Amino acid sequence: MPGPARKRQKTAHKVAELEKKINALTQSLLAKSQPGPTPQPSPIVADGNQSAKESFKDSPEERANFALFPKSATPAPLLPQVKTDDADYEDVIDRGIVSFAVADRIFDKFNNELNPQFPLIAFPPGTTAASVRRSRPMLFLAILTAGCITVVPEIHAELMEESARQFSHRVFFLFARSVDLVQALLVTTTWAGKHKLAKDIGFNQYIHSAIVMAHDLGLSKRLKTPLTKDPVEQAELRRTWVACYWCGMCVSTILRHPAMIHNTPYLQECLAFLEESPAAQPLDKTLCCLVKAAAIMEDVARSFHMTDPASVIRVEDSSTQYALKVFEQRIDDWEKASKAYMTPGLHSLTGATISLYAHEIALHTDHNIDDFRPPTNRPGEAEDQRATNDFVTPLHCESISKCVVAMKQIFDTFTNMFSPSAFRQLPCLSMVWTAYCAVAMIRLDGALRATESKYADIFLPDLNVDVYLDSIVSKLSIVASQSPASAPPTLFHQAFQKLKLWHQYRISGTLPADYERSMDVEHGMYTVKNSVDKFAEEQGFPNNPQALDKTEIPSRGLGVGTTGLGAASNQFRHRQQGVNNAYMPISNAQTGFDTQGGSWLTNSNLPIDASMFENQDWNFSLADWNNFEASMVQPAEGTWLGYLL
Repeated sequence: MPGPARKRQKTAHKVAELEKKINALTQSLLAKSQPGPTPQPSPIVADGNQSAKESFKDSPEERANFALFPKSATPAPLLPQVKTDDADYEDVIDRGIVSFAVADRIFDKFNNELNPQFPLIAFPPGTTAASVRRSRPMLFLAILTAGCITVVPEIHAELMEESARQFSHRVFFLFARSVDLVQALLVTTTWAGKHKLAKDIGFNQYIHSAIVMAHDLGLSKRLKTPLTKDPVEQAELRRTWVACYWCGMCVSTILRHPAMIHNTPYLQECLAFLEESPAAQPLDKTLCCLVKAAAIMEDVARSFHMTDPASVIRVEDSSTQYALKVFEQRIDDWEKASKAYMTPGLHSLTGATISLYAHEIALHTDHNIDDFRPPTNRPGEAEDQRATNDFVTPLHCESISKCVVAMKQIFDTFTNMFSPSAFRQLPCLSMVWTAYCAVAMIRLDGALRATESKYADIFLPDLNVDVYLDSIVSKLSIVASQSPASAPPTLFHQAFQKLKLWHQYRISGTLPADYERSMDVEHGMYTVKNSVDKFAEEQGFPNNPQALDKTEIPSRGLGVGTTGLGAASNQFRHRQQGVNNAYMPISNAQTGFDTQGGSWLTNSNLPIDASMFENQDWNFSLADWNNFEASMVQPAEGTWLGYLL
């Protein structure tokens, strides 16, 4: 009996000790949790109803301490409030710029009509404007900026300026990183225009900022430890990276820059996930089709060295002919596979753009990717008169024919399948690709005329450059009259006007008779009164281009050289001198003005009134068009697009 009794005593003693330890541990845990509330993590999907998930870091290696998604500026009910980067941020609703009811309408408009065209983001069913505003404030601001053009266009300029300031502050001042910012930059790139103080539309900077940020967040490659195991969150992160690739390839091919982002096995893995995973959204298939089209353009750029004008690529070479056949087959396969997942307009425009880009090599035999003019010679074949007199050869005919077919398809899609009201909802990239097509068509037209090619009678009747440009300008003029100056339709209306006048100038060497009218009188699409004109009138400056510039102007100016800066340039210099004198009424020697009235053109230290660039519409003279011609044909800095927007 003593044995079993002692055994029971030992067991009871151990149980008592364990109970004491459990109680002590419980008290310790309670004590640690009492000093303050735990931080509130942000939900990765903005449905407003999910419980908050634990924040995850940039990578298992802890390269950074920022969360992939920023913490909510307005914490959800029943969750402890903590101070975040957005805690003091008052959005456009808080400041009364737009009411929540209007914001809700804009959000629905964006989701139902704008986003399906270029679905760079996708929300689960039931997502509300309030939940996105709370969890992703920058994306919400970008959506309001993009969608307000069709709902309340009068606030677009203010929202565009607010977006630009927020991006500048967060990205380049605070160096913040989040998926919210990446997505906001992509949406702004795709639909928004430019604010009144901007000198450029800026989509190149926005896109590459988003790509760099995505790299920093770890979205661009496989990780040993995944950022998240939730399939919905994985779809969100993969979708964001795939959208970065699409936008990055677009800007690379349009501006002929080396690609900052490439087609990798991980990108293909992301595409497979978005096409097959139950966590993906229906619009993801459309995005995958766009990305596959961009992959073809990347291969075209790599095969034909589209970013290297010094390389020698000839259409006559068998390797080039073989590559063209391969790309033609890939484009045909893409068109068949993607037709079911894209709208007819987007499918037609994208397919024709790829085809034009693939066959563009036939438009310049010396492979000057910045120039569509006929070459004066070929490397090593300077004595070949056929190369100088007729740049089109029988081997070129098929490729040029495909270029012409693609050009006509792009213009027909742009003018016939989109109504004037739909133009306000078109993504910027669609308009950019159409402008690229217009530049290619104008240069092909000029090349055929300049060389007196025997093939001119074959191709020129099909080009119909004047007809297409007139159609686009007339439709965009209707939209521009109903849109703010900061909206993309207005910006591209001005761009196509310049292209139309450029074409007329290349053909005849003259401009319309009404183009040289005084800037004192508003005259249709050529003249816009702005702050510079008003200031000149108040100060008594002459407002006549001929009074300021007596430069002899040649009758034809298709060459690179010019005889002067031109009337509008000199006129603007005189006006800028007046503005600077008003701000700094001191001598020319002190300000740096030269004897010809040069101001910031020759002295970069002088103050510039940025508001003078608001709605600036240059009333070019013939000499200015000489400079414009030289800039478009042989740009010293930048690209053709920079001279349009």
